[in-house]
Parts: sequence; C-alpha cells; structure tokens
Amino acid sequence: MDWANASLAPQIGHVASNTYWTQDGEWSFGCGNATSGDHRFTMPELQAAGEAKGSVVHKANALTVAALETKVRNKLGL
Repeated sequence: MDWANASLAPQIGHVASNTYWTQDGEWSFGCGNATSGDHRFTMPELQAAGEAKGSVVHKANALTVAALETKVRNKLGL
C-alpha cells in the first residue's frame, strides 16, 4: 500500500472508529507495500498514515460478561 500515491487513493479501503478484540491486544493485516510484498500493517502504522482513525485494539480477556451485556443493551436501546 502506498498512501503517498494519490492515484491509488480510490482503490484503498478506508476504515475508522472500530474496536478490535484480539488474544494479545495486537492487530495487523497483510498487504504488500513498496518495501515488502508481504508487509503486515499494524494499527499504529495505519494511524500514522492517517487511516483507521479512532480505531482501538484491546486484549480479548478484558472483555467481561458485564461489558458485553452493556454493549448489547446499548445496541438494542435498552
């Protein structure tokens, strides 16, 4: 991915304000870039490039039953 190349901008997916829960609290995705065909982009790297604004990553074990219940109630407007 080359965010500096404006002609590629329409072809790049954009995400923002997401919450990711992973076992180790780390998140990344594989996509080649100018330096490596199998580069893994991390959340800090994406955010430094102006992508994934407002997104956060948490360890899955921090997600408690009470937190899940609160999320469901908020989604359902209860």
